[in-house]
Amino acid sequence: MSNGAYCTMLTKNLKEMHFPAAGTVGSAAEEM
Repeated sequence: MSNGAYCTMLTKNLKEMHFPAAGTVGSAAEEM
C-alpha cells in the first residue's frame, strides 16, 4: 500500500471515529 493511500484511509477512519487529530494514537489505544 502506498503512503498516500494509507494516509487517505487513516484520515477517513479518524473522521469516522471522531478522534481528534492530535494524540490520535494515544486516544485509540485508550479506547481499546
